[in-house]
Amino acid sequence: MAIFQELIELVNEQNCLLALIIPHLELVMEMIEKNLFRPLPVLKKAPPPTEGMTVMEEEDLLIDPSWPHLQPVYEFFLQLISKEAADVKSLKVFISHGFIQEVCEHIFLVFFLIYSNFFSSFWNCLTQKNQEKESI
Repeated sequence: MAIFQELIELVNEQNCLLALIIPHLELVMEMIEKNLFRPLPVLKKAPPPTEGMTVMEEEDLLIDPSWPHLQPVYEFFLQLISKEAADVKSLKVFISHGFIQEVCEHIFLVFFLIYSNFFSSFWNCLTQKNQEKESI
């Protein structure tokens, strides 16, 4: 993740952008595509929760080391396309309709996964409360 921070800093410096990023735009866009469009990882459950764990601690049991890279990649991409030194014509070669469509599909998938995780937790909480009421 530190490498993405360094890349963002390079994009923000006009001289570095013109000397290092723009001449290698094809490789930069390939790196962005590989990081953004790689398959999302399958979540692995950690060991089962212990009796004294809170709901928040139970949520922390999902182990997913591959998601933290997304924000810096999107940030780098945003910084790159928002700079005037990055010529629109050269970016247009890489940022096609298909590229935008794939970005939208991945964003939709991420939102869907977040929503389904939230809804699942919410549903489990409701059913648990209903079971407690019925047992009283």
